[in-house]
Amino acid sequence: MDDFRTLLGRLHETLAAGNDGYSASLVSRAMEGSDAELETFLRSNDLWGGAGSIADQGFIEGPHEVRLRGMRAMVALGNLQIERGVTNVRTEMWVRAFEKWLRDGVV
Repeated sequence: MDDFRTLLGRLHETLAAGNDGYSASLVSRAMEGSDAELETFLRSNDLWGGAGSIADQGFIEGPHEVRLRGMRAMVALGNLQIERGVTNVRTEMWVRAFEKWLRDGVV
């Protein structure tokens, strides 16, 4: 689970840089928790859900570079989750959307 914690650390830094303290605190709590708590967070709607989730709202505010770093962090985390089978029903959909937006310069 250390590799997940490493990627969550990158995500945490980006959320904090974008002044999203609430989401940063959710990520921080997950990184500091047990492996079971971490896995619960990785599968959660707080991370990968719809409206209000980190995937949906985490990078709306902040400079362009912060949005790019945030989406890249979510892609790296999501791809590792997909590879390891630790996903939410929306993980793959969000990862593919972020990849497309990054590729197409939509961000």
